[in-house]
Amino acid sequence: MQFGGAAALQAAGQPTFGWNINAEYGDKNALFGNESALCNGPTCTGITGSWLAKKAGVTKVGVLAYGVNSASIDCGKGTLASFNKYKVASVVFHDFTIQFAQPDLSAQVAQMKAAGVQMVFTCMDSDETLVLAKEMKKQGLNAIQELPNGYDHAFIKANAAYYEGSYVIPQFTALEWQPHLPEIKLFEQWIAAENKPIYEITVIGWIAAYQFVLGLKLAGPDFSQQKVINGLNTQTDVTVGGMVARIDWATNGHVDPIKHPESRNPIECSNFLVIHNGTFVPVFASAAKPYVCINDQTTVVPANPPTVGFENG
Repeated sequence: MQFGGAAALQAAGQPTFGWNINAEYGDKNALFGNESALCNGPTCTGITGSWLAKKAGVTKVGVLAYGVNSASIDCGKGTLASFNKYKVASVVFHDFTIQFAQPDLSAQVAQMKAAGVQMVFTCMDSDETLVLAKEMKKQGLNAIQELPNGYDHAFIKANAAYYEGSYVIPQFTALEWQPHLPEIKLFEQWIAAENKPIYEITVIGWIAAYQFVLGLKLAGPDFSQQKVINGLNTQTDVTVGGMVARIDWATNGHVDPIKHPESRNPIECSNFLVIHNGTFVPVFASAAKPYVCINDQTTVVPANPPTVGFENG
């Protein structure tokens, strides 16, 4: 998936709020995602995946990505490079040539089984991870997955038999953390009033709307598009009431970390869910401090990094 209109929106000075899963958000100060500009590619060696593998106790992993989408390929290459840097597990199989809606992954699963893969990291959508999960079950490959877009309660419940023990790392504070933050309570109240389902995109929509309203407030009663942009770009601590890890729009939130690696925040903060009996179960932290924050400026993956809460921003 590409964000083809990003440059045009920036050139028009149009404040834009959305789901940041595209590199096109980088270096555009009129575009506000649910997190800072993405680092996605072979030079982006994040530590989070390696830490998760360490916590899961696996030493052999597989990596799969679509071969018809540059963002997916970059994701796969970045994951491969990360495991090569943080040597807690070896990538014993990778394939970055998967097609969209590919119905048969039997060859890939057979090779992963022969290589002893224990955990699979994918850069694919949920439908393709289900094709993978069903084939792994068929061939008796007892491996778990890390699901990049797996925060979908109905989907996971319907396919519980295939995802037991797999992990999801949402781009926001998962609603399973109890007790709920005030902002999450407000979100649930309004979603219930509109009789809408709660899943990943619903939460992202709330985060986008929150930032839009914040921008209007900062712009003042005599607002304009540019005043909204300028107002938000003074903010160093946007967390949507704790629903996302801290975003610093004033300093480095917009900066493309691939083109400007010196600007990249070395601290990676994530909250984790494990799938059990078709439900999401929070792990590795607490409701008060749901985010595990790891400094990636090391080659040693820490056993117990600090946990953090972001409620006040």
